[in-house]
Amino acid sequence: MITIKLRENSKDIFTSVYPETTIRDIKMNSYPMQWSRGDNIAFLFMGQELEDNHTAFESGLQEGSCVVVNFFRNMGGAQRSVPTYRNYQNQRAEQAMENSEECMDVLLQCVTPSTLYAFVGLLFLIIMVIRILVPEIFTVASDLVITCLLLFYLFALIKMFVIRG
Repeated sequence: MITIKLRENSKDIFTSVYPETTIRDIKMNSYPMQWSRGDNIAFLFMGQELEDNHTAFESGLQEGSCVVVNFFRNMGGAQRSVPTYRNYQNQRAEQAMENSEECMDVLLQCVTPSTLYAFVGLLFLIIMVIRILVPEIFTVASDLVITCLLLFYLFALIKMFVIRG
């Protein structure tokens, strides 16, 4: 995603777009009122007008690019339909959120209590091996903490798989 500056006569507007976004979509979503009124919106970048059917990448827009915006009032009376969505970024964010929810569902199907217990048990096993091989890095207090955590883990294992309740 790249952030570009749209410079009008009166103010600057910053907008974030994806490189594959067409110039037409940027115009339609950045200036919905002028777009629906039928005004011609001209984007000028480095002295050349950007074509509607080109993407931001094809037009050479990069992070921080400044695009000069000119409006030519529609005098013919023909109007365009109002854009159905005002913000392209919101649409992409909703799509990404749906994808992440699907990924989370798949992840939760893979992560079961038994796999969590196996992972924690593996961590404890690694700590015990390190404790045996390099005892000088552990103090009496850390030995006590590790022993308490190991006992808690064993109690949770028994409760989970033996008592089941």
